Amino acid sequence: MTAEQLTDWFVSTKVAPNLPGGLTISDLARLFIEEGALHGVKGDLAFAQSIIETGSFTEFKGANFSGIGVCDSCEGGYLFDSARAGVRAQMQLLRSYADPTSRAANLPVPLSPVLYGTDPVDAARRFDTFFL
Repeated sequence: MTAEQLTDWFVSTKVAPNLPGGLTISDLARLFIEEGALHGVKGDLAFAQSIIETGSFTEFKGANFSGIGVCDSCEGGYLFDSARAGVRAQMQLLRSYADPTSRAANLPVPLSPVLYGTDPVDAARRFDTFFL
């Protein structure tokens, strides 16, 4: 689906999302489509996953729109400093889930420092060996 189709569908649900700092559902849908295309992940499916994980974007912290590191017995989860950073981390994680041959060296953008760490060599090792 396109970002516009995702937005139109979400608006039709009449759910009031609790998005940070002026971010709109249209902005978020666009990020999912853009980052999905960059990472070879279907952005619309990741958007749907996020709806489930966040109660239609009403319950999340730190632009973590997919509940990375959040569970019933866990404290917190990963916190991202921007919507793009959170969506990007989700796409990178989904890519590593879905494609066992994916490697950090083949990604078009650097790995999420929040999720994989700030040392590029260690981050690549963690991504390449699916540390989560």
